[in-house]
Amino acid sequence: MSTDSIYSRLAQIVIVLLTTLSLIPQSPVAGKAPNVVLLLADDLGSKDIGCYGGPVKTPALDKLAANGVRFTDFYSGAPVCSTARATLLTGRHHLRTGIYTVIQDHMHHMHLLKSEVTIAEILQANGYDTVHLGKWHVGTPFRGWKKPWIDEHGFDYWFATDLNAAPSHRNPKNFWRNRERVGELEGYACQLVVDEAIQWLDEKRIPEKPFFLNIWFHEPHAPLAAPDGTGTNSSFHTQSAIARPFSRVRMVMSRPIQIPADVNRGEIEEHRLDVQQILESRTQIAQRWAQSNMRLSDELPLAKEPAPLGILGDQA
Repeated sequence: MSTDSIYSRLAQIVIVLLTTLSLIPQSPVAGKAPNVVLLLADDLGSKDIGCYGGPVKTPALDKLAANGVRFTDFYSGAPVCSTARATLLTGRHHLRTGIYTVIQDHMHHMHLLKSEVTIAEILQANGYDTVHLGKWHVGTPFRGWKKPWIDEHGFDYWFATDLNAAPSHRNPKNFWRNRERVGELEGYACQLVVDEAIQWLDEKRIPEKPFFLNIWFHEPHAPLAAPDGTGTNSSFHTQSAIARPFSRVRMVMSRPIQIPADVNRGEIEEHRLDVQQILESRTQIAQRWAQSNMRLSDELPLAKEPAPLGILGDQA
């Protein structure tokens, strides 16, 4: 790779970094580098949270928006998880980073290439402590494949999962910390990640050094879990924070259900009403998904009526 090519790639990340740093209040101490904290939610709709007119009460985020800068437009590097995260870390198109689709570490060789330069590596080279906490999803060796560790992408300290918190957000057992498996934890993933951040700040941070704290929450991606009683007094509209995971339901249910001809037709008829009710609810779910994720200045068309229930071999 040529020197010009390397500097071009570095320049792309520096531009992203400078844009980020320009939005952070500078320290009163002249010349002191600012700390950088990046919070990333997973499958959160743009119109879910309070400061964007959403129905979900988010006072902490609303306060950040009121005292800082609130964007009205934002463009992700890709429409799905791994590819978007690769672009966010590198400032490059995900195809150049070695990631082509959503990674499943137990079945895919692909991962974020070690040759890629991440924002963490640039900050690390400039005297920052670098920390990643939460979901990673750009490739790990957790499942036995030969892939780079998270620290090989520029993070001094990390506490992460390869994909979603499993078996759900409650009491996850797939976290790793600095190349060692942690085992089952008690609590909810978002709380565990924040606790880890607070512990790092209290016990491991070097006060003289600036830090980059990269916190990638698992929520509100499915599989979902929440304390008992959460949302029990809320209307269905307050569930829109979890609307994005239903986008998969929307895609699957936009096609007729097809049942093999050798299945017992009597059993099918017994359950046909239940299936049809699910199909009819598809439009409502899709509408909420569209409303939750539209551009702030646009109105998206709502979903069409559900397709009829079909059986292979029928002319329905």
